[in-house]
Amino acid sequence: MDQVDRTKAPKWLLLCVLIWLPTSMAAIYVLNDAHLSPFLTETSDQVFYDEQSVTEMVTPWLRQQNFTEQTAVHFYRSSCRCNYLINKHLIELKKNAKVKLLTIDLDKVNLSFNLPATPALMVVSETNQPKYFGAYGFGQFCQPTGESIWARLIERSNQPSIFLNTIGKGCFCNETTDTFNV
Repeated sequence: MDQVDRTKAPKWLLLCVLIWLPTSMAAIYVLNDAHLSPFLTETSDQVFYDEQSVTEMVTPWLRQQNFTEQTAVHFYRSSCRCNYLINKHLIELKKNAKVKLLTIDLDKVNLSFNLPATPALMVVSETNQPKYFGAYGFGQFCQPTGESIWARLIERSNQPSIFLNTIGKGCFCNETTDTFNV
């Protein structure tokens, strides 16, 4: 009977380690917080920290648009690599019969105000008042957890003031990141 040399690792174990190690390293790199950028940067206009200031800033643009139904305005730049992360949100918005969806590519349209980062969202009430401004979500995949963000935003549309969701890190394109490059 042949004796098995137990001092040598089986080839399958070596193969598993060779696959596991680079895969783990790649996952650590992708999920590393270092590639995330803040929605608001140190150079962002201070107006984005104050509800009243944001409302005053967007009101002239809203008057031009004259929204008469609840509308979700999706701001993006076609050159931003982060757009793919909000596809789930856009699909959910399109399915929501209570909300009209308007998408604006800032690489093609100039607004009368500057946005700190994209992708961004503004929810406007049927009375043409801003009710939400900010990011879709924060974190690695910019996904909110729990119940639908849209259900919460629709409920919130009856509130008298705007809700700002601008402080946090995620995949955003702004003046301090190089994420405009696809």
